[in-house]
Amino acid sequence: MGLSRTHVRKILPKKPPPEFPDGGFCFDIKKDTKARAEELFSDFGITVSDAIIMFLRKSLMVGGVPFDVVYPRHNSETEAAITETREIMAGRLPAKTFANLSEFYADLEADCDSPQHERAPTLSCFNFSNPLTTH
Repeated sequence: MGLSRTHVRKILPKKPPPEFPDGGFCFDIKKDTKARAEELFSDFGITVSDAIIMFLRKSLMVGGVPFDVVYPRHNSETEAAITETREIMAGRLPAKTFANLSEFYADLEADCDSPQHERAPTLSCFNFSNPLTTH
C-alpha cells in the first residue's frame, strides 16, 4: 500500500530547505549552540562547517558515528560545576582568586562547612592538617 498525498504532506516539511548547486545543505540549530560551537572551533582555527565536514568524513571512514552515543553519567552537581567552569572560561562569570594557598584553603574549608556539604563528605572537603581525615 503506497502513501497518499495527505500522508506525504504530513511527513515532509511545509517549506523545503534551500537547494545548493554544490551539494551543500542547511539545518536548524539553536543560536546558543551555534555560538558556542563557533567559539570552540575558532580556538582550533576552523569553522563550524569545517568541523561538520570532518565529522562526516570520519563517519564514512569508520562506517558509522565516530563516537559513542550515550547519556552523560554526571549528577546534577557535576553538571552545574561543568556549566560554571564553561561560564568562567568564557568570561561570563568571575572566577575566585586567592593571594596565597592559605586564602584558598580557608575558602575551601568555609565551603565544606556550609549546609550543602552536610549530607556527605566529599574528596574536596578534608582536614588540611591531616588530609586523610574528612569533615
